[in-house]
Amino acid sequence: YKGGKTIVDGEEVARTYKPASIRQYYYALRTALKWHAKVHDYHFNEKPFHDNPPPPAWKEPRERRLEEGELGRLLSACDKMYVNQQHLKDIIEFQIYSCMRAGETLLMRWKDIRFDEDKPTGSYIFVPKENQKIRNKRGAVDREVSMRRELFALVKDRLLPRKGDPEDRVFPFWADSNVLGHRFKVICKNAKSTDLKIHDLRHEGISWIFENTNLTDIHISKMTGHLELDTLKRYAKLRPSSIGERLWAQTTA
Repeated sequence: YKGGKTIVDGEEVARTYKPASIRQYYYALRTALKWHAKVHDYHFNEKPFHDNPPPPAWKEPRERRLEEGELGRLLSACDKMYVNQQHLKDIIEFQIYSCMRAGETLLMRWKDIRFDEDKPTGSYIFVPKENQKIRNKRGAVDREVSMRRELFALVKDRLLPRKGDPEDRVFPFWADSNVLGHRFKVICKNAKSTDLKIHDLRHEGISWIFENTNLTDIHISKMTGHLELDTLKRYAKLRPSSIGERLWAQTTA
């Protein structure tokens, strides 16, 4: 461990940690101390933790949107990858159209795609609670991600033709979101896209819903898995006239 030291440019310097890592260690330490106090039957003093709260889980939310023509550049850049070119194109579009977290998509199995060609509006992606990042939070439940037209077409034309066993993963080509994120970083470099992360595709998809539909925040949260509606308030600016339009619709009815 070297006392928290690391080597940078041949010199030993103090190791630095991201706020998320510090937060993880903070709660791990508190949990361990509380467990020890319970096992050995003594009072656990919470004051040091109350006096020293952990850093926030994240900084200000990212606002990165796809620029005009950027999606086309990303898809074209997939052709420069050594393997899984088409699957990379599929998952990039899937992330935008589904608004799902990358980790949820990678855990998705064929049995989770509830596809109804006779009634497209009834088609959805089933996301079990245990596959969600928020699975351990109060209020987390299984959810259903309804399909917009583009997602329905993607599933029908490009995913289902290679459907395997119901228990098989739909995207088994990457072990986890970190591996996928590294591949996406290379794609962005080839596409000359800067400051774009795989999670930004989810943000792009959610933004589209706010801009192009009249779904309420509650309806959207059921699709996206946001437990706190306050998290969705930052998208409200994308439909500034919707409140007035709804008010006038009610008063003229």
